Amino acid sequence: MGAFYCPYVRDICVRIRLINRDLAAHHNSRTTGEVVTTHSLGINDIPMKSIIFLCLAILGPVLPASTQAPVGLDDVCRAIGGGKVSELIAVMDTEVELTILDQEDIYSREAAGAQLREFFGNFSPTSFGKVHQGASKANDAEYCIGKLATAKGSFRVYIYVAKKGNSIVLQELKFDRE
Repeated sequence: MGAFYCPYVRDICVRIRLINRDLAAHHNSRTTGEVVTTHSLGINDIPMKSIIFLCLAILGPVLPASTQAPVGLDDVCRAIGGGKVSELIAVMDTEVELTILDQEDIYSREAAGAQLREFFGNFSPTSFGKVHQGASKANDAEYCIGKLATAKGSFRVYIYVAKKGNSIVLQELKFDRE
């Protein structure tokens, strides 16, 4: 196979050679006293703040998007197992069908969060395990039936999420005593 060729790498190598040559010439001129004309890349003329700002402006919007993992049904299950209400609220639809024991209603995202905080305050989770998981034929929705273990007993949990655009939203959550 031929050698790898990239014009950007070549330009960087040329610039490094020029800088090394300039540094060597500058070092020699200090010891011999002669005047040497060197090649300047102009990097020292640019303030460091401008370089940092330019890098952040270019890479800023790209980096968070590339490091952010997509949220899936497994993430919702982990949040329930850890009692992490803020993570559940982040993936809730604008309205959520929430059933806690015998209390069933359709709540706004904020009201559902308050109900879940109260539930997890009374029943601190110790573990969560999936019993059954599935998806719709069109692959636009997923569900999971699991078992939530708490210090005060076990609950059967039903989770229903639907796809909206490139993400999922939690639309139904049900906690029944076992």
